[in-house]
Amino acid sequence: MKLYPDSKVYIFCPANIQTGGPESLHQLASVLISLGVQAYMLYYDSKEEPVHDAYKKYHVPYTSKLEDNQQNVLISPETNTTHLYAFKKVRRVIWWMSIDNYLQNISLVIDECLQAPLSKPIRKYFTFQNTDKKIEHWGQSEYVCQFLKLNGVANVKTVETHMSQIFLSRASQIDLSMKKNIVAFNPNKGFKITQYLMKFAPNMDWRPIQNMTPAQVQELLAQAKVYIDFGEFPGRERLPREAILSGCVVITGKRGAAANDIDINIPDEFKFILEKF
Repeated sequence: MKLYPDSKVYIFCPANIQTGGPESLHQLASVLISLGVQAYMLYYDSKEEPVHDAYKKYHVPYTSKLEDNQQNVLISPETNTTHLYAFKKVRRVIWWMSIDNYLQNISLVIDECLQAPLSKPIRKYFTFQNTDKKIEHWGQSEYVCQFLKLNGVANVKTVETHMSQIFLSRASQIDLSMKKNIVAFNPNKGFKITQYLMKFAPNMDWRPIQNMTPAQVQELLAQAKVYIDFGEFPGRERLPREAILSGCVVITGKRGAAANDIDINIPDEFKFILEKF
């Protein structure tokens, strides 16, 4: 997408929420600013203080108003595409980071209508049946790009999320000889399967990744020998990549992005089809 000297880039983001998506949106804004672009966060569901403490380190300015002209660009995550239709002239981009979140958002819009069909019009959102040719599409993973192409979006640009330089610097210093017999896992991802495995290896040191700072997660992965993740993989997940860089053996299912060798590049014998779960 072409930018002009006076172009401004606005990035839609939910206010005061700490998850992988908002983290990536703030990272994008930070990179754009470092390249000399005028970039702003445009928070929705805004509160008194919309910037989560975890993202203040990026020093990204935010605004509540968008200048709706053709020089400017509006980037929205797939989680809330309804905002794209509130403006007439600004050039629009959907940055697809998760398929599941997009589909869940559509279901919320429909459920809202079902509860009171005559209360208000259905909120407009991006649909593939009436593809808006003026919207540009970015895919964060190979899995997402395949989904978009399957649904008729031919020109998809790949824009991946990146690892922080602090993490990469620390990961390069890990001493693999100091690894311990620890299996790290995310209890929010495929925990039913993890519980099943824990019953067969109760003496293993199982460590959940929860309620941790990024530094604490990195410290755990630096010690662990194995990281398992049997979640849905709606996009290119961050934790498995961090585990690989930390020298862990990574074991996953074959769901979503984990099914291909681009998004999760580990030997196929470490990926399992989990039909019974």
